[in-house]
Amino acid sequence: MIRVSTSRVQSRLAILCLIGTLGCPLPVRHTELVTAKVTGIVRDADGTPAAGTAVAVTPSEGDVACATPSARGVTDSAGWFHLPAVHEEKRILWFAPMESFGATWYRFCAGGPASAPAQQGAAMTSTGIMGWVRGDTLDCIRWTLRDRARVSCNGPMNQHGMFTFGAWRDARDSGYYRLLRADEDTRRDVSRAVVQWIAVARPDASAGTRVRSELELPTGEPIVGATYAIRNGRVVARVESIRRTKWNNRRWLAFELGGAGEAREVPDHGDERPAGGIVAPKR
Repeated sequence: MIRVSTSRVQSRLAILCLIGTLGCPLPVRHTELVTAKVTGIVRDADGTPAAGTAVAVTPSEGDVACATPSARGVTDSAGWFHLPAVHEEKRILWFAPMESFGATWYRFCAGGPASAPAQQGAAMTSTGIMGWVRGDTLDCIRWTLRDRARVSCNGPMNQHGMFTFGAWRDARDSGYYRLLRADEDTRRDVSRAVVQWIAVARPDASAGTRVRSELELPTGEPIVGATYAIRNGRVVARVESIRRTKWNNRRWLAFELGGAGEAREVPDHGDERPAGGIVAPKR
């Protein structure tokens, strides 16, 4: 009768569990996902479809203009695009059964608006997306900040590159707010917060919406998150600064929004939550 110590059995089981989790060092062919399938729509800042706009995706964090995209396409007359998934076959020595638990990161690029300067309008501009390997659907808007083309997208994993909410009015116009995140080119997880005052045309006017005013919120440092809240009937834009508190907690800044171009910093209340009941109408 062969006896095996309990400690030896436990050690072997631990090794098997480790191999099952991390993978096996075997020379095998492996089909690797480069970028997932991406579909969606691109609109201009006034809400009209960005027809005939070049779009692309790249897995490279440094390829901010999609100079070497994995997939590319052009939006149709309604602003829609469809980019296929791209795979690459590799021969590797270590096969991992799970890759990022179904998540994948990539850059989505779009051609700049016609209103951008000629030297910039022809270039692609991008935003980072944390999506799913099974594919994503994006809702994107292209716009400009200080004559520089930008693109912001709402996508998977509760990712919000833009919010439309609230209501404002002055002697000339009325409309709603749009809160945008302008990505930094150098880092995927930081950005700037920009508020746009969107004016909605009166029923007797032929034009649609337009950007009446635009303001980059004076946060000092870049931000890592943004949302909004309603406080006693007043609209507040809330942004999370990259700089944390002295106790290493998340640091939120709040800006109360008024008429076109008006914003003032106010104390933040950490227990505030976005008020979904006051949202701009879908366009």
